[in-house]
Amino acid sequence: MLLGSVATSSTDIGTQEATSALEKSGSNKSGKNTAYNTDLEKGMDTVEQNDPALFAKIMTAGESGNGNNLAKDELEAYQEGDLTKSQAIDAVSGAQSLANKNGGGRINKHIRAEAKEILGGNYIKGGQTRAGHDILKFLEASSPLAQLIKGIKEKTSDGVAKDTVLDAGSTALSQGTQQAMSDLKETDPYLAQQFSKDAKAKNGNAMAEDLEIAGEESAQTGSTFSDADAAMLGSQIGVLGKGKVSRQDAAMFQAEFGEGTIDRGSTRGSKAWNKIENGMASFMSSIVSPVTNGVGMVDQFAKGHIKQGFEDMGEMVEGTLSDAALIVVPGAGAEIDAAEGAAEIGETAATKESASITDTLKNAGSDALNTASSVADKVDYGTNLYSMTQGNS
Repeated sequence: MLLGSVATSSTDIGTQEATSALEKSGSNKSGKNTAYNTDLEKGMDTVEQNDPALFAKIMTAGESGNGNNLAKDELEAYQEGDLTKSQAIDAVSGAQSLANKNGGGRINKHIRAEAKEILGGNYIKGGQTRAGHDILKFLEASSPLAQLIKGIKEKTSDGVAKDTVLDAGSTALSQGTQQAMSDLKETDPYLAQQFSKDAKAKNGNAMAEDLEIAGEESAQTGSTFSDADAAMLGSQIGVLGKGKVSRQDAAMFQAEFGEGTIDRGSTRGSKAWNKIENGMASFMSSIVSPVTNGVGMVDQFAKGHIKQGFEDMGEMVEGTLSDAALIVVPGAGAEIDAAEGAAEIGETAATKESASITDTLKNAGSDALNTASSVADKVDYGTNLYSMTQGNS
């Protein structure tokens, strides 16, 4: 009995030590990334305060995926003394991945060489061409295996992820935008109101033209609206607009406020395609969610995070039920359970006959799911409901 107690105690100690080591490892990584993010945020705040126009250009280059301009502007901020060397290295190191993420290509060899000379190291690595990245992005979005790998990485990661310059500069961007809008309103209240209307309408060309007029008025009257204000607002036009700002409007904007002061955004077709790709990625992710949640559950229990482990277990079961719904109810989304999916089909079938069929299916489905005690029960109910709707089609 005593030996058994000693053995159990030793096992417990070994488990505690292993758990402690895992938690410490995760904590160290989390702490390093938090310090990294805080330092980069301070750097971006300093750039916005000392050179708001350059800050806006960095944000514009990041949003538009222009890696060459992004790295070049970050190096300029370092040479001006607004970024420390460590902050500049962090910013430049992330320029290529941010460019690719937002649709840009590979940073050219001249900028890479310049960065190496100024910072004393080869900090810009990798990268794909625009075409290569687009192909890779599509394959990742449409592949269950890619989503499985991504999900496992997310579920087993412990700690805070590293920020990009867009993340780190978000607070400063918000403050700069408020100041720019205040200056625009002081220069021309009507124009400020019109700019807001055009922003709500997602009309990128009109927004650019509004700011051009504001710049001209400010130059004539000596009012507060500055080139930096225009660049700050120009950095967000691409995100706000439905489509891509025309070459003509972009050229006129940059002729007035400087090169790299406007994000043209992407075409309507490109934005629509991005939504399709995101939808595919979400669908594929939902298919493999039971596996990734299962991995996350095991990982959390191994780290001693009991509460999170049980939460992942619940997500795993929920994902399994959603997958069962997809099998027995064609056309149902991952977020729709079996009964709701069947009711949706029933609603389509009943439109020409009687709405009461839909209500009946929904009520029956809700009661079924509330009382079902296993995955098999739910699949059986889903199958029966689907058969009912087919009979009424």
